[in-house]
Amino acid sequence: IGTYNDDGSGFKPIFSGNFNGNMHTIKNLKVDETVPYSGLFGRIGNSSNSGNVDSLNVYGEISSSSDYVGGISGEIAYGSSITNSDFIGNVSGSNYVGGIAGKCWYSSEIINCYSNSTISAKSCAGGILGAALKAGDDRYNIKVENCYHIGDVSADSNAAQIIGASELNGNKSTTVELLNCYYLKGNEAVNGEYTKADVNPTPANLLKHIAEDLGSAFSSNTDTELNDGYPVLAWQTESKTIGDINNDGRIGIADAVLLQRHLLNCAPLSANRGYAADINQDNIID
Repeated sequence: IGTYNDDGSGFKPIFSGNFNGNMHTIKNLKVDETVPYSGLFGRIGNSSNSGNVDSLNVYGEISSSSDYVGGISGEIAYGSSITNSDFIGNVSGSNYVGGIAGKCWYSSEIINCYSNSTISAKSCAGGILGAALKAGDDRYNIKVENCYHIGDVSADSNAAQIIGASELNGNKSTTVELLNCYYLKGNEAVNGEYTKADVNPTPANLLKHIAEDLGSAFSSNTDTELNDGYPVLAWQTESKTIGDINNDGRIGIADAVLLQRHLLNCAPLSANRGYAADINQDNIID
């Protein structure tokens, strides 16, 4: 999606819409490229329109012999964002390689995301973001907030758990902010310049209990088969028990009220809640 042509003509259309993953999972994604901009998305956002990816869980193997490689996107730019999403797997490339995105260009954000992955590159490898770099003499604001990474990150130069390489544009008012981010103790969080770094090196046994610190978008996780027991996004732990729509461990009036509100178009249901609301399992909520 939004990939790069290898015939010299440059980009296919860059993705610049809103991709709502609707709390679904993509499994067995395999990307093996020789051109730049590789991931589920090649690049998100152009000079005319920004883009957003939200509420998506991706398992896969992403590799390229070129630059700008990310678990979810090779690059995000021009006010684009990736939110409430995660990547689990392996990401490898030449330069600018990250668990969520390879590079942020101009202003962009990664918020409420996690990466449980192995990252490798020649230069600029990051558990969340490979590089936050300036583009010419432009003003930009880049933010990574409420994120964490677990897994190995390696590169010949500039490897870190959150952002592999970061720089500010001294000629313009620019910001690179790392806010409320967590990573395994004993590693580096970021290489280079930044405006603010609220980062927390945490032992592995404690990192499994930081859901509350990460904020309401996250949930504690006791299922070792799901992200090795580390915190997950709140929508990933919702009930799949038929009838228990509000995931409180019982079927009652509160579930009936949620179902009624949904049928009256007052409250959309997530994928898991939709499954629980399909009482007779005919793939229709009625």
